[in-house]
Amino acid sequence: MFAGATVVIALAALSVVGIPFLTQMGLAAAGTVLFSVLIALTLLPWKTATTAPKATATLSRNPAVALSGTSRLRNTSIRSRNASPTTTAR
Repeated sequence: MFAGATVVIALAALSVVGIPFLTQMGLAAAGTVLFSVLIALTLLPWKTATTAPKATATLSRNPAVALSGTSRLRNTSIRSRNASPTTTAR
């Protein structure tokens, strides 16, 4: 929040220069940063609170599977699926 406020103040300070283009660009960018900070402070925590139980439900059912690196669909290791095939031509 403090970083966002600092950026908004710095961008709004471009209007002090007196160049119309910099004033418009600075105020538009300050508004965009202010909007982003407000979204980060309000909607992001709400969305995280509403979707976190759904995202962690899979882990809470069987944490051993999630931590072992095995796939739930197939009983193969992620490392073995990503390894390149070692076939030799005869």
